[in-house]
Amino acid sequence: MVVKRILLDICSSCQLTCELCACQGMRDFDPRYNATLEDMEILINRLKFLNTKVDILHIHGPGEPLLWKPFNQAIKMFVESGLFGKIELVTNGVAFKVIDEDVWSHLSVFLSRYPGVVIDEEITNKYRDRITILLRDIVYKMDNYPHVVMNNCSCYGPCYYKRKMFPHCGPPLFDAAKRAGVDPFLFAIDIEKWDPEVVYDKVLNPKVTYDRSLIPCSWCWSNGTFSASTETILHKFRN
Repeated sequence: MVVKRILLDICSSCQLTCELCACQGMRDFDPRYNATLEDMEILINRLKFLNTKVDILHIHGPGEPLLWKPFNQAIKMFVESGLFGKIELVTNGVAFKVIDEDVWSHLSVFLSRYPGVVIDEEITNKYRDRITILLRDIVYKMDNYPHVVMNNCSCYGPCYYKRKMFPHCGPPLFDAAKRAGVDPFLFAIDIEKWDPEVVYDKVLNPKVTYDRSLIPCSWCWSNGTFSASTETILHKFRN
């Protein structure tokens, strides 16, 4: 079995305060969150038990991944496991210097460049063959909640967080669940029970009766079926 992609959320800390952070809901849920190497071992062991490999391990938040202290150890652990075809990192680049030189060769880096944020250009130039630059001059804001049409999301899962697997969604689920007034963990599965060959229903808890308008998809900015026009604003930071 091969899974196309798994999102990995490892810490909540960030040097920046982007006004419309896509991961803010998850960061607010646990602002001191820091995954452990044991959490990573549990994921690896589950994949081995299921005889499953992953094309892309996408490390992106919910804060700045390079503020996660075990970062280099974890990357080496992923590589040694032989389970991951490609390891992607989304970063603001402020802490590039923490990446060990022998780790760079295992990474495909997406650098989110924000106006006014200073990064080490020497490192950026040295590893430019590993880096794709994403210009973050604008952000998008969607209103008109809730939306009645489901699915067609621009986000993707599964997402591994707190020893749970969210089979459909990434961090935007947390912001959407808060708007909907539901617990985001109702849509998660214990990693020991997760199976990539199972097609999970959007509502994972059969004992709960939902009003369809309260399902987080209806409240999520990542829902690609929104009919409301997109508001484009200049990138800003919170005070």
